[in-house]
Amino acid sequence: MNAFTGNGQEIIAGWRLYMDEVSNGVYRVKVVDAAGWKAETTGTNPQSLSIGAYNPP
Repeated sequence: MNAFTGNGQEIIAGWRLYMDEVSNGVYRVKVVDAAGWKAETTGTNPQSLSIGAYNPP
């Protein structure tokens, strides 16, 4: 599992974003709110999964 810069950062008030590379070239993006509600998606393009929250170097 890779730790991306900014993992766990608050992206919208009360929501935190987490992104991991779960397999070679396969990424999982999860958002969690302060109450513990979660949403996640998996795919091969980290930029489209995180709606621009991930900015590669």
